[in-house]
Amino acid sequence: MPRPYWYAGDGQLPSGVTNLQIDVSVATKNSAQTIGNCIRAIRGNIPLRRLIVADGGSSDGTERIARSLGADVRVCKGLLGSVRYFQAQQCETEWIAIIDSDVYVYPAWWPEVSKYVSDSDVGMILAIGDSPMNRFEVYGDYIQHIARRFGTAAFSNTLVRRKLILSCKELNNRIHAGEDTVFARHLASLGLRIVTVQKKLVYHDKNIVDEHPQAFHRWGESLRLRGGVYGARELVKTLKNNLRNWIIFTEDTHRFDLRLLLFLVYLWIMCFAGYTRYKALQR
Repeated sequence: MPRPYWYAGDGQLPSGVTNLQIDVSVATKNSAQTIGNCIRAIRGNIPLRRLIVADGGSSDGTERIARSLGADVRVCKGLLGSVRYFQAQQCETEWIAIIDSDVYVYPAWWPEVSKYVSDSDVGMILAIGDSPMNRFEVYGDYIQHIARRFGTAAFSNTLVRRKLILSCKELNNRIHAGEDTVFARHLASLGLRIVTVQKKLVYHDKNIVDEHPQAFHRWGESLRLRGGVYGARELVKTLKNNLRNWIIFTEDTHRFDLRLLLFLVYLWIMCFAGYTRYKALQR
């Protein structure tokens, strides 16, 4: 059987890597379907010092698979912001990689993102990626366009300075989703920038049309957790950003797509539902 196209093969790193070795951390929760491919891609394509899996209490064999592939599995059942903080605590290298459990890095990922590790004003580096889009192609185009226009901030295939995560104490302040936005604001306050490599260097093994409504619902829950004026202000800001980005996409590409607008409004409705129907999170 031919190997997947993202796999470098037999632990032999692709040409162009540096001698720098890094700790890599993957957060999991019932990720048995993807964690094997995720770890194989990491081992084949990143100069790995140590691989740490922060598991949120899986019941589907995720831990067993991760350990069989040489990962150091540690339990962390907190909210997502505190999980990111925990991941940084468990690592030791100056630069660390945080990879989602359903993301597979391509052979070109490390040579491309590591170009910026010597830039003193850079705190976070990541790339855009591929994902299965079996329907609603315009939304995939929209996501790519906005990422290219404004960059992005996400703990998905992210090379980041460990000390900066540890200096962002707000991550431990009831952050259920949007922890990447909180961290991006922290970097901005320090005068540091985020680099988005404008190349497809990872494969996200999840259909974003299915995933993003759930993500917006979690974001609404997180805003309710934060409460008060902050939560309400961010809820309004989310709607404004969705509408602004649709206008930008329409003007830049000359593609007027009412379905896209309705889907973006639907995402905000999911966010609003998470905010208004919030129940105490069990972690």
